[in-house]
Amino acid sequence: MSHIARSIAFPASGAAAWPVGAPPPWRGGQPLSGAVPPWWQPDDVLALDFANERYMRLGASVPLASVLATARAGEARCIRDGVEHVFAAHEPVVVAGHGAEIWGALTNTALHSRALDDPYWTAANLAVAPNAAPGPDGVLSMEKLAADGSAALHTLDAAPQAFAAGTAYVFQAVVAAAERSRIGLRFGVAAFPAAGRHAWFDLASGTVGGAEPGVAAGISPLGGGFFLVWISRAATASAADGFGFYLTEGSVPADAFAGDGVSGLHVTAALLAAAAMPLPPVPTGAASATRPACDCTIPDFAAFASAAGLDAGFAGRCVIDLTRLSDSTGRFLWSFGVDADNRIFCFIANNNKIYLRLRVGGVNLVNISTDALSEIGETHIDFQVKQGAYTLAVTGVPDAVPDDGTHALPALTSAYVGSDFATSHLNGALKYLSLGI
Repeated sequence: MSHIARSIAFPASGAAAWPVGAPPPWRGGQPLSGAVPPWWQPDDVLALDFANERYMRLGASVPLASVLATARAGEARCIRDGVEHVFAAHEPVVVAGHGAEIWGALTNTALHSRALDDPYWTAANLAVAPNAAPGPDGVLSMEKLAADGSAALHTLDAAPQAFAAGTAYVFQAVVAAAERSRIGLRFGVAAFPAAGRHAWFDLASGTVGGAEPGVAAGISPLGGGFFLVWISRAATASAADGFGFYLTEGSVPADAFAGDGVSGLHVTAALLAAAAMPLPPVPTGAASATRPACDCTIPDFAAFASAAGLDAGFAGRCVIDLTRLSDSTGRFLWSFGVDADNRIFCFIANNNKIYLRLRVGGVNLVNISTDALSEIGETHIDFQVKQGAYTLAVTGVPDAVPDDGTHALPALTSAYVGSDFATSHLNGALKYLSLGI
């Protein structure tokens, strides 16, 4: 029985995947939505719709465990729609409406990340009320920062730690407005320029109010009135230095004003890491903590690829929620093959171009790419790996120039989703991946 004959009766209700009598729509240009069929195409042998939590393998509806295995030694967390989700070791991080979060290893070196009243944090003209409001975890985990009545700077800084010149660092926290709605983040003056270390955020408008030169800053709504605020820049000196928060009337650097000793806002989930981008939460106590890398693979891929006929060539679609552009390293979408020198893979490079490569014996036999992405948001990547027809198309940019070469594909023994044989990761959310013949 052909794959098309098997597939047309999926889902279990027997409803056709497209209107009877109409030609099935092809991959290009179709919106991906749980409410608009089809969510997979008639030639597909695998469809992983992480955002809507539905999965197809060889024409049959299957559970997540049948299509994705996760190697991660410890817990992982993410915050979506105002809820903090906690995933046990080896459990895929899949959140409905969002997708599969696949990250490399993350280490939070900010101590007592949810206990800002600990002596590790030093307050100046500021009161810290512990466990003052529910956080995204649903418990009283947010601290309240309230400015006292002095006409001064109102700050909360961490104990100094080592920074290395030339290394990018991100400092972030989850915040929520109370009587006040403006907060600033800052690095110290020993490892960072005196006039290039501050940014402030307006929680009422959900915007970055201002940032000093050289400081990257961002704010993202997490739902439920929570926001992730963050700053990043490279240290300019190797030194022990602090970092922290300040309440503000709306200024960079921090401004002096008289508070009332009561009005403030809520903060939790402080994080400092050697990175240039915002990261998922990693709780700490008296010591730093690491979220292990998440390597996601397709179980029994060698047998699956043979049964589906993928070894003769394949096509597919990948959908990601692109939340940022330039990264210092490549972000991998998928990688299929034997090892780092014998594989077919697709990734976003640090120049923001998307690449499709066939690598055999350590040599790139196919290497095509799109123009650089210029916008964030949902991005569709359609690819084809077939002899004489290697193609790549991405929403928002011109298609890659096709490669009409003929090459022997490596054995499809392993499949990495959102990561790679060489341990690079997507470091973000994968909404959808399909493979077809």
